[in-house]
Amino acid sequence: MLSLFRILIRRTGEHMETLKQRVAFPPAWLSFALIGSLLLLGTRLHPNADLANYMLYLHSFVFDQDLFLANNLEVAGKPIFVSSTGYPFDIHNLGVALFWLPFYVVAQLIARLSPTVAAQVDGFDLYSIMWLKLADWFYGLLALHFCYLALQRLVPRRTALFSTLVVAVGSSFGYYMGPLTPSTHMVSAFLAALFLYAFLNTRQSESPATWRTLGIVGSLALTIANTNVALLALPVVYFASTPPSRRWLTQGSHFALAYLLAFLPQMVAWYLFTGNPFKSPYGSQLSWLQPHLLETLFSPYHGLYFYAPLLLLATVGLCLPRVLEWRLALGSLLALGVTAYLSSINLAWWAGGSFGARYFIGMTPFFALGLAALVESLPAVGRRVLWGFVALSAFWTLLLYLPLHSNPALSEYYPLAEHLRRVALTPSTLAALAQGLSVSTLLIGLLLLPLFILLALWLWRQRRLPGRVADALFSSAWSVVVPLVLLALIGVALLRSPAAKARCEASQCDSAWIHAEVDQWDLAHTYAERARYHERRGEHEAALADMEQALQIYPADPKLQQWLEELRENSRDLLR
Repeated sequence: MLSLFRILIRRTGEHMETLKQRVAFPPAWLSFALIGSLLLLGTRLHPNADLANYMLYLHSFVFDQDLFLANNLEVAGKPIFVSSTGYPFDIHNLGVALFWLPFYVVAQLIARLSPTVAAQVDGFDLYSIMWLKLADWFYGLLALHFCYLALQRLVPRRTALFSTLVVAVGSSFGYYMGPLTPSTHMVSAFLAALFLYAFLNTRQSESPATWRTLGIVGSLALTIANTNVALLALPVVYFASTPPSRRWLTQGSHFALAYLLAFLPQMVAWYLFTGNPFKSPYGSQLSWLQPHLLETLFSPYHGLYFYAPLLLLATVGLCLPRVLEWRLALGSLLALGVTAYLSSINLAWWAGGSFGARYFIGMTPFFALGLAALVESLPAVGRRVLWGFVALSAFWTLLLYLPLHSNPALSEYYPLAEHLRRVALTPSTLAALAQGLSVSTLLIGLLLLPLFILLALWLWRQRRLPGRVADALFSSAWSVVVPLVLLALIGVALLRSPAAKARCEASQCDSAWIHAEVDQWDLAHTYAERARYHERRGEHEAALADMEQALQIYPADPKLQQWLEELRENSRDLLR
């Protein structure tokens, strides 16, 4: 029996070697597919708080081809707030809708093949959300792939793969690629990785088209999240450290023009909602001279390095110019610094219901770059110590992640002692975890797993295709076509929006609308979010002050008045 077992093992090994020689399965894609499959089994189908807001643009593009969101908000079951421009508004950026659009269109077309299914699909349903989950896994895979390709240009392949996977697993990236899909963060990470890859290919190029492509990618990243303006640190350091010349001027002008053109869709949306194409609704949340840097980086409440200690080592690695060119290292550090500062000056610096510091997920490629530089700078003994710390750090992040299966209240504040109690692997926490990992949750993962595996296999078979497509974008044709397509899409929506508004006004559909300026509405709700944070910390006077400030800014919102009454009632109960 033992000899039979040995023969079986030997034959299996021989077959695997033959298969490996025939298909040359790349270890990078094998690793990415494995990580993605494991994350998939922990997914949940219920939508996160912001998802319906991001889907508004999708729904409007597909069903109405305009940016008049009144009927879309009605279908989503959300209150209709309208600004002084006369347009119902949503404060979220529209960029992610452009990347989800192909998957969403396919979902709606397939639903139309069956009248029974079509009757149950309204564009905000769980069926459509499943397709957006697939979109997020696709972009998550591409984020890992381009991060690996970028690092591969600077360090050995093994180090590039190790750094990419470890940072993905040992940070918030894994949570947002698994249980909390769909969100904006996978598309943000993909564009950041593509930007780093493009920058490493572009900075020595003589072709203006390559700089136009870099501008387009960076601008699209900004339409996903305003914090992605930090990506500009790389070209800024490059141009600031390069003596001016005709070549320098040509590169800079093509980059700036493409950046502006690709950002026009977001500017159009801002113009319709705020009356100012340069005014982001999120600007009202920022307190420029009162940063909360220490809390953003180290607080037990979603702090970057508290949730992912590994990233602290990665940040240190960016300070090693012996491995990285000094301009690349400085630009990467500056990008992280800008992201940290923009996160810290937000009145709600903890980013609401966030697993760790989610605003930094777009910086995943830079953390991987720093970790790779640190690995390459250490001797063999030092690398063993580093690997041990990396394993402990990833385990710590996993421990923080596990209780969320039984209590996914990411917005709840827990002091450090409570955090440690919650992540302790006691029989009670293991029982709660088993209860949270319900059969339905696993079935959702298993149902979607074949789609994901097919997607990963296709990407493996076309493993050179993403890089080739990215390189093709450096051509003159593509660097012009992409912004033209975006402008055509938003142009149609812009032209159709006034007609939709006129039809709505003619039918007196605005009777239930709530009038508010976009920035006032957003600032008031940010103060309300901070009030809840103070309440969870037991700081009831500060909580009441914030809620009163919210109502002073925007007294017309009945929800704010209800929250204030709840706070007052809770305070009276405590005093009793």
